[in-house]
Amino acid sequence: MHLYYSPGACSMVPHIILEELGLKYEAIPVNLKDHTYLGGDFYKVNPKGYVPTLELDTKQVLTENIVILQYLAEMKPEAKLLPSSGIERFRHLEMLTFITTEIHKSFGPIFNDKVSDADKDIYREHLKKRFAIVDKQLEGKSFLMGSNYSLPDAYLFVMTRWAKAKKVDIGGYLNISKHFEAVQARPATQRVIALESGKK
Repeated sequence: MHLYYSPGACSMVPHIILEELGLKYEAIPVNLKDHTYLGGDFYKVNPKGYVPTLELDTKQVLTENIVILQYLAEMKPEAKLLPSSGIERFRHLEMLTFITTEIHKSFGPIFNDKVSDADKDIYREHLKKRFAIVDKQLEGKSFLMGSNYSLPDAYLFVMTRWAKAKKVDIGGYLNISKHFEAVQARPATQRVIALESGKK
């Protein structure tokens, strides 16, 4: 498999999961400014032009974080990163959907240089309220869905990194802070951070 990624982008989520699962893959960096990779035209790999993009050994291509994450989890179900059936599976997907639609997408204007600082502050306040919901979800738990690490935890970790980098004031959310430290300390996370920062 090939994971097309951009350092620090949301593609870090499946990157971490690939490492957690110990799956064989090649990570290929994409320049999102000119949409190239290793000298090639990234639009020919993914016409949408964004990461993450997962190219399977069959040469089929998967896009969209939630889809890629489910695909990877089902490649190695014994790791239990996503329940195989029942209401708990849908609870995991519910949390993944909340993170990608209510948190991830709300960062868009903050990353946009054309948006005024005043408008960015409005989105920061919006995000703070969304992170408050997640902080409450973590109350009394080691991870988002209970005592076991699962797909939503990797996604929340990356979004928390973004919040710190983009001055979203979540410092008072102690459950998120503990969660961030726990996920950051995982060997798979450490390997991805090193690789994406060019230290490996």
